Amino acid sequence: MNRRPITPTQRGLGYAVFARLAALLLKRPHTARSLARAARVSETAARRFLAAMHEERAAYVCAFGRGRGNRLGARMFAIGNEPDVPKPTRLSNAERMRRYRARRRTLAGAWPVSIRITP
Repeated sequence: MNRRPITPTQRGLGYAVFARLAALLLKRPHTARSLARAARVSETAARRFLAAMHEERAAYVCAFGRGRGNRLGARMFAIGNEPDVPKPTRLSNAERMRRYRARRRTLAGAWPVSIRITP
């Protein structure tokens, strides 16, 4: 496929917003949500920007967050032409339950042994 380079306005972003997002991404890696909050733009605009940068190989996935439970967290993007970090493997149900039980044991030890109720 022979495509023309995508300009910011073709992605629904103005040049000023594009420059602001690029400047923030140059400082440190961001997720789409953190980039949107820092630049005071919508999360959709930040996602479009990151998708365009990733598609043109101007940004890469440098890390993955870990979501709640067994979910995969958000991708963190950084400026550069490096290969993306591979997705982390999902936790098995056995591993999830092992971690859950360990949390429960530590919480159970923190509770008082006896509770005195006074009228």
